[in-house]
Amino acid sequence: MPDDNKINISAAGGFKLPEEYYVAAQDNTKIVINFKMPVKHDKLSFGKAMQKALNIKPAQQKENQTSNRLANAVRKAVPDLSDKFISQIEEMAAKLKCDPLDVAALLFKESRFDPSRGHGSFKGLGQMNAKSLEASIKYAQKHPQEAEGIDPNMTIEKFVKLSREEQMPYVKNYSLDMKEMYLGKNKKITGADLYALFYTPAYAKKYVLTSSDSPSAAVRKMYKSNRGLDKVDDNNNYRKDGKITKQDLQFTLDSIKTDVFKIPERIVKSTKHIDQKS
Repeated sequence: MPDDNKINISAAGGFKLPEEYYVAAQDNTKIVINFKMPVKHDKLSFGKAMQKALNIKPAQQKENQTSNRLANAVRKAVPDLSDKFISQIEEMAAKLKCDPLDVAALLFKESRFDPSRGHGSFKGLGQMNAKSLEASIKYAQKHPQEAEGIDPNMTIEKFVKLSREEQMPYVKNYSLDMKEMYLGKNKKITGADLYALFYTPAYAKKYVLTSSDSPSAAVRKMYKSNRGLDKVDDNNNYRKDGKITKQDLQFTLDSIKTDVFKIPERIVKSTKHIDQKS
């Protein structure tokens, strides 16, 4: 930084920033920040003065803290996750109005963050099939602001060959579509709500999603094929009770946070969840 562009700190304790302040970036390029007015304030710390001059808002700082917390958590599971993928998780969570760690835990549960993972007709990060892929494309057509990264001619065969980052717009759009259809666009949702949108979207408002003794053969079949999710009873005691409920789904996601993402159990348990029985 040139000598004539140094920051002057007055003897009175105020701060005066020059009109041009040069910052050397990591790639050795120079960024010129123009200050139309010097910043002077006896009571502001130097950090706050810089913050005010650069117009850094508290929300931006919080976003960075969230990014760091999320990145540290998910990279304990898969160290090579890109910054872009992590920001896509945050974007999806913000649009869904839910916790980004719940989004990350769900994607890990479905695919271990492996975009090539498949189970029968279900493929990729969010275990999408041809029908859910079609729904995500139609959502982009109805909401052009969500069309970035969406190929209207995408097939499930091509989808499974995409990278994590390339699959995320489809996963995001599918979840937004299901949420608007079954829970409501503006509703804040829990991890259990989100999981239900992928597991049994039509029943996402219900507390009991499937059961082994349901009158419906289709519901009994869904329970049987996912009976590993039946982990706790209504009182959160660790035992199967013949039902897959919102309590089971949240327990599954919270277990990933503690066991895989290594988030202390006391922090996970202190997170307030919406009453799933309401």
